[in-house]
Amino acid sequence: MHKTLVLAISRMGDLVQSGPFLRRLKRRDPDGELHLLVEECFRDVAAMLPAVDQIHTVRLEHLLPALASGANHDLPSAISHYRDYLRELRGEAFDSVWNLTHTRPATLLNYLLVGEHGMGVTLDRGGLQRVNAPWLRYFFATNLARPWCQFNLVDIYANCVRDVDWRAERFLRLNVPQVEQVAGLAVTKSTRPPRLAIHPGASHRSKCWPVASYVRLARELRARWGAELIIIGGPRDSDLAEAFAGSPGVVSLIGRTNIPELTTVLESCDLLITNDSGPMHLAAAVRTQVIAITVGTALASETAPYGSGHYVVEPTSECFPCLPQRPCAISECARTVSVETISALAQAALSSVAPAADDLSAARVFRTVVNPTDALLDLEPLNREARDRRWELNHELRPMWIYAMESAMGPATPDPVTTTALIEAARKALAAASAARSSAVELVHISRRQPLQVRRCSELGGRIERAERTIAATLKNGGPLEALWNFHQLGRSSLAGVTLAEQSTETLALYEWLCAILAVIAGTPKSPQRHLSLPNPLLGVQP
Repeated sequence: MHKTLVLAISRMGDLVQSGPFLRRLKRRDPDGELHLLVEECFRDVAAMLPAVDQIHTVRLEHLLPALASGANHDLPSAISHYRDYLRELRGEAFDSVWNLTHTRPATLLNYLLVGEHGMGVTLDRGGLQRVNAPWLRYFFATNLARPWCQFNLVDIYANCVRDVDWRAERFLRLNVPQVEQVAGLAVTKSTRPPRLAIHPGASHRSKCWPVASYVRLARELRARWGAELIIIGGPRDSDLAEAFAGSPGVVSLIGRTNIPELTTVLESCDLLITNDSGPMHLAAAVRTQVIAITVGTALASETAPYGSGHYVVEPTSECFPCLPQRPCAISECARTVSVETISALAQAALSSVAPAADDLSAARVFRTVVNPTDALLDLEPLNREARDRRWELNHELRPMWIYAMESAMGPATPDPVTTTALIEAARKALAAASAARSSAVELVHISRRQPLQVRRCSELGGRIERAERTIAATLKNGGPLEALWNFHQLGRSSLAGVTLAEQSTETLALYEWLCAILAVIAGTPKSPQRHLSLPNPLLGVQP
């Protein structure tokens, strides 16, 4: 029996979003055994995910500080604890490991379990990061080039699983416990009055719409619809609960539910109004409609609630979204989203009538849809502000990225790019990439001869580095093509070869790929000249 371990030591929302990835793994190997490693505090979430055969947990809040400073200043004991945990996992004799966690501890764990053959994010033998999955490499590349991510994280994860029908298992699903009451609240769904949930918290306060706006919205919804309003959140959100104290028709469940109970409550609701958060993904997984207010470091194209018919609101601020490393301290963009806009969307959701564009001012408003061309989640603009230059550029490059990841060396190519600036940048970068490819071709041939021509190898390496500087100067300008540069660099850092011949062959494959993609953007696509039988430059080392 083939045994696979998936490392998902991340936030609740990321874990819920990995559900389709897990089910696609199971569909590919139905007789295999699928194990999942999560944070101890998210065991309940993992237990609701279908397809998982066994759950392992780790308590990072105990382990990491101990490794950093030594438990009670006893570093040997801390290392011993980590070694024993690693021995326990190795005892399972996993055939393959997938790491979906973008942290150094998880990356190290992947390497210690199966070495550089670990899928997803791992290390090479020199201790450098390697990303052995093209769609995760894309995720890293766009994180370094905000805000140019064109795909939802659910699809990014799901696309990592090869040899499964493209459309299979592309939806969120949870096994929700069946109970009648949670914290004294009946959780059976009724037709009247509507039940609405509000989640005013988030993992970071920079991602929160002002609580005063939520309070005002609650009053409006109560007055207009006679709605039953439920305020949800964790124990850390107790100060938010105080803001709603005394509001008629409002029930606060903040800090009073565990995650399965919270999911049951959300399933009983007609609508959730929320910041970008874990409960947002729980609601989407149980088919409850969502209005997501995406501010701060959150990015709707990447983390919108998965499924058709949800509403997503982003500010129109020039500085949005914040860089993850530098979240805004004043959350100015959050204050630009008006209560009137969210109220209009709630009315549309509860009445099943499309909102009027005139009611959606001072924000970028979208509805989630399944793109008919690529079958992946997309954002449909509902007002003029949403159909801005960033949205247009992202949609122009979206087919190119699918081509890049799925069929870069095949005959099919996407429609031509029409933005002049992108075409000119691609043509300049293509000239440099073609020069680097030519040098790589010669380097491959020289590296296979004896005696090795060290001086000529050095000259060719210098030419490649000069070409790289030209490509970087052309693509690293803060625009959407910067993600392409980041993707290429992640590929270079993920080379698996040990000998010069192996490294040069993989380098040539990367430049073949880069030239093919740049040619598409530049409007000069043609079948690339294949000099050798090259490895797939996107897949890295396979288990």
